[in-house]
Amino acid sequence: MEAAPFATDPFMLAGPVPRGEGAEALAWAQGAPVKLDELGSAGVLLLEEGHCLRDQALAACATADLHELAFRATSLPTLVQMVAAGLGLTLLPRLAVATETQRAALRIRPVADAPTRTLVVCWRRGSPLEAVGRRIAEIATTAAGSLSTV
Repeated sequence: MEAAPFATDPFMLAGPVPRGEGAEALAWAQGAPVKLDELGSAGVLLLEEGHCLRDQALAACATADLHELAFRATSLPTLVQMVAAGLGLTLLPRLAVATETQRAALRIRPVADAPTRTLVVCWRRGSPLEAVGRRIAEIATTAAGSLSTV
């Protein structure tokens, strides 16, 4: 396989829309970038074992005092619904935020020194479609500047 990295996609903190004021309102839901280690021992919801986004989120949480909750989701839409229901917080790739916030009411915060994932185009070396893969990688690299507006 050959791979051409074309962009990085930072993770965003997602939580439920606060209901009410005082203790009910989540302190982190104020809009400014949050440091994961400032969330105390907040519970984090993750995808089930074997999902690459789970591994990436776990790596990001390892540097903070966050703990994984016992509930696990089988898909990103299910994870988002669990967060919207107030069961915990999660990390979402920025590319998924626009789609997932249409499905559920979420508060999204940028993360200071955000963990990122690398986006790549892959193709099989020697494939008749190798030239197509290289061209897609070129186009994706050129378009990657638009990711900052997602």
